[in-house]
Amino acid sequence: MIPQITSNFILPKVKVLIEALAKKYNLDKMEKLIEYMDNPNEADKKLDNHEERIKALEGSSHPPRTFVICENCNKQVKEK
Repeated sequence: MIPQITSNFILPKVKVLIEALAKKYNLDKMEKLIEYMDNPNEADKKLDNHEERIKALEGSSHPPRTFVICENCNKQVKEK
């Protein structure tokens, strides 16, 4: 008896309520936003390309120079 009441009376009311809430709060747009955030786009591809180029440049560059700091004037005076 109760399952029949649930399926015939309560579930359609809940469905209407959920649809009204989805329409009011633009939840259909939220799905599009989540899809946009999850899937890679043009900016993501460019960022990945730049990261690869930076790693390649760092690997081929010379090591940074090191200097000795003068105790009197606190300036970098010569390389170690």
